[in-house]
Amino acid sequence: MELDEYAIKVGKALGDERLQATTARQRRLMDNALMDRLERRGSVEKVTEDEIVGIYEMITEVVSPIELELIQGGPFDD
Repeated sequence: MELDEYAIKVGKALGDERLQATTARQRRLMDNALMDRLERRGSVEKVTEDEIVGIYEMITEVVSPIELELIQGGPFDD
């Protein structure tokens, strides 16, 4: 149940447009980072929307920007 609440909170923080613009690899990286954040905080209520947006920005701008994804080529939904 808590994971459903977390998914809803992430969706509200990021919005459909941002989420749909990510590649499969970026989504996996974000899922891992978001789950780590939830484990550290201990509850959904303690994870802020700013933290969620920050994880999104870290993954999509620093760790695995779309430019890097395009250079690697091939389908993104591996």
